Parts: sequence; C-alpha cells; structure tokens
Amino acid sequence: MSSRVKRDFANEDWDSYYRRYQRTLAEDYLIPILQQWNVNLRGCKFLEVGCGDGGCGAAFYGKGCDVVLMDIDERLVKITDTFNQNEKVAAKTYVGDVLDEQSPFYSDGPFDLVMFRDVIEHIENPERALAIVRNHLSTDGLVYVVFPPYYSPYGAHQQILPRKTLGPLPYNKLPYIQLLPSSLFLKLVSGESEANREVVRLSRIRLTIRGFERVAKTAGFVIRERRFFVSRPTFALRYGAPVIGAGLFGKVPLLREVLVTGAYFLLERADARRQQNTGHA
Repeated sequence: MSSRVKRDFANEDWDSYYRRYQRTLAEDYLIPILQQWNVNLRGCKFLEVGCGDGGCGAAFYGKGCDVVLMDIDERLVKITDTFNQNEKVAAKTYVGDVLDEQSPFYSDGPFDLVMFRDVIEHIENPERALAIVRNHLSTDGLVYVVFPPYYSPYGAHQQILPRKTLGPLPYNKLPYIQLLPSSLFLKLVSGESEANREVVRLSRIRLTIRGFERVAKTAGFVIRERRFFVSRPTFALRYGAPVIGAGLFGKVPLLREVLVTGAYFLLERADARRQQNTGHA
C-alpha cells in the first residue's frame, strides 16, 4: 500500500503527492474501518473539517457520499477546487472556521457524518467545536475523529519543526520530547516560524485520549466505537511500516496515552442513544 503513495514522488509537487496520500489513506483505511463499524456511506451527507487538499473527500465521494469540504486555509480550498474539477469530484467547498457557527458550510447541514482527521488536536476549544457540530448533525448523525494523542511519540508534532540540534542530535526528530519539563520543552521548540508557533500551541491544547473522551461527553456525545494503533495507518503510507493495533495496550489508560500513535473514535449524539434505549426513535 505504501508504494501507492510513495511512487514517483520526485516527479510530483507537494500538493499532488498529499492529495494522493489523503485519498489512499481514506480508501485503504478510513473508509474500511467505518464499514467494519457498519456505517452506511451511500447517500450520506458528509462534511470533512479541515480538508487540506481534499483527497479524503474525493474518496468519500467515490463511495456515494454527498460531500461538503471546509478548511480555514483559503489557499488549500482553492487547491481542492482545482483537483476536484480535474477529477470530476462534485463536492462543495468552503473557507470557514468550525468554531464559527455562522460559517457558510453549516448551511449545507444537517450532516449524517462529520470527520475530523488529524484536526481536532489543533483546535483551541475542541469541546466547543464538537458541540457546534452536534447542532448540525442529523438525528442519527455521527462524528468520526482521528488524531495522535499528545503524549504519543510525536504527539507534539515536533517533526514539523525546522531542523534543530541538541549536540549532534536533530531533536525535532526525537520522540517524546514533549515529556521534558515544560520550561525546557518550550525553550527547545520556541521560534519565529509558523511551525514553531503551532508546536507551542499544541503544547497548550495537549489533547490526550482521556481528555478527548471527556470533551466528547461534555459536548453531548457518547462513544459508539473506538480503535487504537501503536503503529497508525499513516505510517504505512509514508514509511512502509506495518499497521499495528494497540491490543491490550489500548485497554490500559496510562500505557495507551504514550504508546498509541493513532486514536480513532466514532461518536453519536447522546440524545439519539437515549431515544434508542427508550424506544422513542
């Protein structure tokens, strides 16, 4: 599977590569996991929050979804539009902020499925984001969330930093540096680049598995499904590594926070669950 993404990389620009990477990830992993969880995609009104280059949306469109894509970055939305036009993907695209309920993409709801893929950990107020999205779900609507927990090896996203060294070591490539004392970690990652600022921001948010589960409950959701990986599907596509589920490690709270590199959650509205349980669907 990794060769489907890596091949001819030298002959591709970044956006073409990343579009293909996103689409392959969705086709090979994100969608099959939903199918294993008995989520029907045909005719589904689908919203992706933070669509990037739109590759995931193209894959969901191919499965018969009515696709709406949004991103806060206008440049990425324009790139997505170009790819969609060339690939005949009839998806609606918007520039907007998930935390702004007046953003125009919400007018396309209610949605049957909303996906946050490697996005929720970047949002300053994930609880508010989920609560707002909940207001724009259909009665049986679901939210699909995928993210790397903060205390996982690269949960601080230190790999995006400009190259920095600690003695002979390029510490932007070292795992778990976010476990250093906060003052030392912030000193190491401080800088003027956008990447530096983002790593510092992630250190404030610190979205863990336990923290996400608490946020989801407060926002009015129950967890319908969850799956954890110690070697997540993105590693298979980018590095050719095997995909490895967390198994028993995923059941031990402290261990999973540091060993799980990918957490997959499927949320449903708590009020919908209560209606089902009382027979008043």
